[in-house]
Amino acid sequence: MTCVGNLRRILVVRQENKLGDVLMATPVLDFLKRAILDCHITVLTHRSQHHVLRHNKSVDALWHTRYKPFVREMPALYWQIRRARFDAVLLLRYNSGTHTILSWLGGIPVRVGNAEKYYARWLTVNLREPPSAARFHWVEYSLQMAQRITGCWYDDLRIVLPIPEKDDLSARDLLKTHGLEEGGYFCVHPGSGGTSHPWYASRFGWAAAAISRQTGLRAVVTGTDAEAHLVAEVCAEAAGAVDFAGKTSLAQLAAIVRGARFLLSGDTGIVHVAASTTTPCVIVHTGADYEVKTRLFHPWKTPYRTVHPREFCEGCTPQACSHSGEVCLRSTAVEDVVETAMELLNSRRP
Repeated sequence: MTCVGNLRRILVVRQENKLGDVLMATPVLDFLKRAILDCHITVLTHRSQHHVLRHNKSVDALWHTRYKPFVREMPALYWQIRRARFDAVLLLRYNSGTHTILSWLGGIPVRVGNAEKYYARWLTVNLREPPSAARFHWVEYSLQMAQRITGCWYDDLRIVLPIPEKDDLSARDLLKTHGLEEGGYFCVHPGSGGTSHPWYASRFGWAAAAISRQTGLRAVVTGTDAEAHLVAEVCAEAAGAVDFAGKTSLAQLAAIVRGARFLLSGDTGIVHVAASTTTPCVIVHTGADYEVKTRLFHPWKTPYRTVHPREFCEGCTPQACSHSGEVCLRSTAVEDVVETAMELLNSRRP
């Protein structure tokens, strides 16, 4: 174990440009701040995700990188790292090759990661724990890295997405304009965030309509501007549903999700937004790898239920998806989603 007293300036690398990946890095930031008093944490992540961490009190500085930096960008990134004189780096992505090498060349003495390829030799602490085994949640791999260098462990950490007061008030006002109040609605998010097999938006709509009929709750349908057509398709199938596509910031979306009875969505970044507010989730998985993905990426420390296909495409396995998806998508039944949502709601009654 490294002497904690020697660790003051820490670099945390989470280079993906995906919302969920960055949110799942937030518990380890709080871990480090608690274990190492007065430490300074710099997070190196994709510029598109800086807004996720901008109000996080455990982040002292935000730097930009790409998932795979261009060769022409590497000298500047190398010098940026070297001049900062970091005491340690946590490379949260499995097999994070380029950033491992840059951290070594940049003179960071303690380099913590999880790798099995040739560049693993330049890590001073290596978990050697392939996520494909899915022995832990993705968050817990990061926490194990922090434990290796601090000797500490905390059981009360959570995913963090701060909601500034102005965003909270704006979300409340938006809900009020549609006659909604906390606990009187559920959220539906039909977007996939780039996953290979998003469930049909129309079926999200059919499920939302059935749940509304059985519970009296209204559906609030969320999405980005680019997902507006999916949101509109859901609303067309669910009477009384409210279209919030492109109408919220991330913090406002979190405030809206916080007030929902539950979230219905695919396996995408918004389930980790829900985890930051402990909002229960019904997650529609549409691939044969649903068991592995559930273990790795379920909403951490948050009640959830999953729905998966009744049949799979020929030759489709968790290791080799056929990418046709039609059998998996068609056999993911609306009635299974509705039944699962009702089961979740009933389990939450006092």
